[in-house]
Amino acid sequence: MQAAADQADAQAKPRRDELQKQISGLNQKIQAVQDVFTDKRAYVNALIYKIQTDDSKSGKESKAKDLANYKKGPFTVKYPDGSKKDYDFTGLEGTYNDLKADRTKLSAELGDVLKPVSDAKNKVSEYLANNTIQLE
Repeated sequence: MQAAADQADAQAKPRRDELQKQISGLNQKIQAVQDVFTDKRAYVNALIYKIQTDDSKSGKESKAKDLANYKKGPFTVKYPDGSKKDYDFTGLEGTYNDLKADRTKLSAELGDVLKPVSDAKNKVSEYLANNTIQLE
């Protein structure tokens, strides 16, 4: 049983390592985008609140114009590889969401890759728990 667990681990290792590397890279990109996006989203939400709570029509229109101009950006993201990219607000939000979706997809795939390894290791642990003498 231990040999089967070791074999499952060895078979999963190349893909596991590749996925973990990709996930790590995505985490770095997400952090770079998030550092910019979080601040910009907070400001956009504050402007939206001001629009919603302004009593005057001209005030609402003025703030809506300010919001539209603000969303045009550009908002610069500095990526871990040293590259920079400018986004408008919609592009920044889309990039952030896309990166998170990609990470979720890769994490799910990693779980699928690791499942046979976990199953094999659980069988070994269960066997040992049920078939060894307890010393007291």
